[in-house]
Parts: sequence; structure tokens; C-alpha cells
Amino acid sequence: MIATITKDFIEKIVNEHTDIIRIARNRSDERMYLSDNALPFVSLITANGLFDERMAKEGITYNKSIPTEFSYYDFQTILSKLDDGKKSLLNALYEIDETNAFYSQIEDISKEAKESLKGILGEFGYGKKYQCNIRGAAQLPIEVRVFSKSERESEEILKKICSNIPFQWTFEGVEGKIMIDKFGSSDWSDDIKDFNLSWALIDFYMDIISKSVEIPTIKASTMVGMGIGG
Repeated sequence: MIATITKDFIEKIVNEHTDIIRIARNRSDERMYLSDNALPFVSLITANGLFDERMAKEGITYNKSIPTEFSYYDFQTILSKLDDGKKSLLNALYEIDETNAFYSQIEDISKEAKESLKGILGEFGYGKKYQCNIRGAAQLPIEVRVFSKSERESEEILKKICSNIPFQWTFEGVEGKIMIDKFGSSDWSDDIKDFNLSWALIDFYMDIISKSVEIPTIKASTMVGMGIGG
């Protein structure tokens, strides 16, 4: 699940900032592209990560904000659980990008539409405050591998990807760091003759949280009744 999300994150950067049209998300696809000599292409491979229990904390609160962007899979999952009216409204407020991989929220949404959106996505836990325990911090590495016919081309593509990776990311309302750990190239190897490989190891850091509990919002009328408001 988490590996899929981090790969989605990098794939969006590849689609937006390079001309790459082929992206392998596992070793099997990578071998297939190499066998077909389908160069250039980018491969996203999960590497072994680490878990640090020293970062464990209890009683943490966070906001699960309304997303400005959904992956194609997440958006379609939400649509499948809505009635036709809500489905039409959500489709009107988000538009799919040119790669058909992500849905982005349209600009200049009216106040009424924002309230409707909050109601719809509230059914899926968005726009609410939660409390949880942090079990620890996880390091989630993804190896970004660029295959091409020349060293110059593979390095240029990798540079475009890495230069557009942000310093932070957010998953389920929890913010984490992104660090570029290592770089490498295949030019030292005698075994590689028909292509060049440039790669970078991207580390995603995130807190692993327990099942979150929603913190109820106290309405003004309730506060008055309790002698708090008014």
C-alpha cells in the first residue's frame, strides 16, 4: 500500500517534468522494456527500508485536510461508493490530468461548492481532526532507475526528476520528509552494452500511526448550552 503511494508520487513528477512515456513499477516490467529495447524508460523499484521505534509518541492530533489531488485509483474508489448526484458534483470539482494518473481540484471553487465537497469527502474522513498514537518512524526507499541509450540522456532525465522532488510529503494528514540518499551509474560495468543506467535512491520518511480516532467538533449551540458560549 505505502510502496504504491510513494511510486505514485514519483510517477507524477516523471510525467510532469520529463518526456518519458514508459514507467516500469516492478522488476518484471523493467525486464520486459529492456527485452523490447524500449528506451528510454524509468523504473521505480522498492528497496528495503528501516523502522525506528525511538520516534514513538502517544496522543498526537492532526487534521486530515480535503485533498487538492487524488490518484486515479483513490478517486475512482470514492466515486464507486457515491450516489449519482454526489458523483456528478465530485467529477465537476476535480479534473484528470493529461497522463490519466491523477485528479486535481479545479481552481476558484465557490463557497457553496466547498461546503458540498466537505460534506461528500467527510463521509471518507476528510476535513476532520483526529487523535492517534505514533508507533514509530519508517524510512521507505524507492530506487529511481533511468534507462537510455546514452549516459548523457539518462543523467539529464534523472536530474529533471530529482530537481523536482519536494522536501516534504503528506500521507493521511501526516507530514514526512523526502531525502535523496544516493546516486549511481552503470558506466563502470562491462556487462551493460546496449543501454546506460543512471539511478537515485529516494527516501520517504513517515510516521506509522495507530488507528485514528475522530475528535468531535463542538458546535456553537452546544457550547452555549454547556455555559461556554454566549
